[in-house]
Amino acid sequence: MTNNEIEQISNTLFQKYVNRGGSHKQFSKIIEREGLKLRVVDSPNIKFLGALTFGSNSQPYIMINKNIPNTGRKNFTIAHELGHFFLNHKLNSSSFECFEDDIIEDKQSTKNIEHEANYFASVL
Repeated sequence: MTNNEIEQISNTLFQKYVNRGGSHKQFSKIIEREGLKLRVVDSPNIKFLGALTFGSNSQPYIMINKNIPNTGRKNFTIAHELGHFFLNHKLNSSSFECFEDDIIEDKQSTKNIEHEANYFASVL
């Protein structure tokens, strides 16, 4: 997927949900209206940041590690997982698990789908 295509998807989402302020203030509205569920999990693995997963009933979940130490990183991780969802990334298993090496704000991930989700998050 090209950066322009990713920007279009992100901008459409932004225009649909964001009235004032940053998109991070609208995450709960986006998640609810798109039929996703957000779960904050207590992961002992400090490198685990988040995941997009589907339950047995095909319910999509965004999982975020509650031990992420700062709000900016949490917000970027949520936006990154939304990127996987809205960019229709196909799962190899029942989830995308994203670790520190996947969600990188200032350089490209070596995995194409992680780069796309990072770019989506930075545009959003």
